[in-house]
Order: sequence, then structure tokens, then C-alpha cells
Amino acid sequence: MTVEGASADEAGVETSPLPPLQLRRAPSEKSLSATQTRLPQVTPRAVGTPKEPTTKRRVQSAYVKRDTVNQTPEPVTKAPSPGKVSPAKARVKSLERIVTYKHAEKVEKEAIELTRAQKEVQAQAERDHALQAKARRRAEIYAINAHMRSFYQAKATTTVLGV
Repeated sequence: MTVEGASADEAGVETSPLPPLQLRRAPSEKSLSATQTRLPQVTPRAVGTPKEPTTKRRVQSAYVKRDTVNQTPEPVTKAPSPGKVSPAKARVKSLERIVTYKHAEKVEKEAIELTRAQKEVQAQAERDHALQAKARRRAEIYAINAHMRSFYQAKATTTVLGV
């Protein structure tokens, strides 16, 4: 073997697409490395047991409790409560209340005006009815007087004729 042949062998080893035999893994090693990368198996738990110990959280109140009297409170960011209304919505609600109040006042005034007008109409109708009744009575009295006059005139003429 020449130096050239030795370099060809080395070149053949270096240019080979497969790694050298020492770096190749046996099939048993491959399965070992595959199991090492897998996640550990989870053991089944009983139905009533919790997954992990849970700690209950307490909701922060609006007021921060102080450990000592002179300690300054930490800033608390409080989520808006569902009952709280934004200023714009509060303005709208206020305006709606004012409008409904004004509308109620207007309806009330109209009702008072209507009842006043109805009372005036009713009073006028009662006056008219009283005047009509008075005129009827007067007409009846005139009719009775005219009848009595004619009766007395007839009686007077008959007595004069009969004598």
C-alpha cells in the first residue's frame, strides 16, 4: 500500500454517507433513547381524589387591611363591579329620568287642565239645565195662567149670557 492508497481509504471513510461504526447506535440503544424522551406514564387516580392540592384564593376587598397602624396601603386595582355604571351611562340614565319626570308632569298638567275644562263644561251644562228648567216652569206657569184666564173669561161670558 502506498501513501496514496491510505489516503484513499481515509477519503472513502470520510466521504461515506454513514457515520463510522463506533458512532452508530444498536437497535436496543435506539429504543432506550426513545423511551427516555417520552413523558412519564401517569398513574390512574381514584375518582374522588383531587388532581393536586388546591388552595382557595380570597378576593381582595375594596379596603386594604393594614398590619400596623402606620403602614401605608398597597395600591389595589379593583375590577369594576357589574352593578357600577359608567359616567356616560349614568348621565344618560339621569337624562332619561328627567325626561320621564317632565313627561309625567306634562301629563299631570294636561290631566288637571282636562279635569278643569271638564268641570267648567259640566258647570256650564248644569247652568244651562237650570236655565232651561226655569224657562220650562215659567212657560208652564204662563200656560196655566192663560188657561185660567180663558176659563174665567168663558165663565164670565156664560154667566152674562145666561142672565
